[in-house]
Amino acid sequence: VDLAERSRRAFAQRARAAFTEQPLEQFPSEAIPEQITLNDGASAYPALTVESSSVVLRGYVDAASALAAHRDGVRALLRRHLDDQLRYWRRHLPLSAQAALQAAPIGGTEAIAEDLVEGAFVQLSADAGAIREAEKFARYAQQIRGRLGPAVSERSEQIERLLVRYGELRRGMQPPMMGFATANLADLREQLERLLGSGFAGRWSTERLGHIDRYLQAAQRRLERMLLDPGKDQLKQLEITPFDQAMQRLRQSGVSEAQLDPLRWAIEEYRVSVFAQELGTAIPVSAKRLHRLVKQIESAR
Repeated sequence: VDLAERSRRAFAQRARAAFTEQPLEQFPSEAIPEQITLNDGASAYPALTVESSSVVLRGYVDAASALAAHRDGVRALLRRHLDDQLRYWRRHLPLSAQAALQAAPIGGTEAIAEDLVEGAFVQLSADAGAIREAEKFARYAQQIRGRLGPAVSERSEQIERLLVRYGELRRGMQPPMMGFATANLADLREQLERLLGSGFAGRWSTERLGHIDRYLQAAQRRLERMLLDPGKDQLKQLEITPFDQAMQRLRQSGVSEAQLDPLRWAIEEYRVSVFAQELGTAIPVSAKRLHRLVKQIESAR
């Protein structure tokens, strides 16, 4: 273990000693400061922290790590506070029978409900890291309680549309003959897996779900045209392939998903531009812009 790591561990032990080991059942009655000074003069950043299934108060060496941990810790206490509401919406998700049927191949309605309600809760509690007083926590929890139902309903409407489109696409992707457009259809399936894979109902923001609806519309139009002229579709797919490969190469080189996000969504917009231009794109996009974005990500490593 190098000197820096030994120093980090020693600091962690000192910071840990400054706080109680007792797991918290509710938000502490005393305000949690953003920064404290330890007995030896070092600074520590207190944060509610999730450890196993418990929430404890811990000290961190830097403010960014403390904020991320504190947000998760506050959310864990909020989940306990709002458990009745969260359980209610998981059991009473407003999805139609048609949409529920389409959910079977991607985890089923129970998993969709769990992810969807969690996604609504996470989006509502985006600024949970700023809560450091019990009184503010109580008000914040009450606000989320009042907004959770409408947020779940809004997200459910979006997920409903996506599931119905997903079902239409799956039915249309049965090739009319053996070997027909094999690579083209495989590319479409991979796109669906990226957009609607496990956990999708909670992973994306409501704004992003709106864009995904358009991506699926573009995929549907691509499929209709592909069945008429698979050769033309193959040529268009070749315009996308270099950027899919760049994405994979960057991921394998250790670039984080957060760093790759701008490229991920720019590629999806480029797919709309290539396969269903009439739907329009949310951002200006072209092969030249994508090449530039790839280079920017590479140079930032």
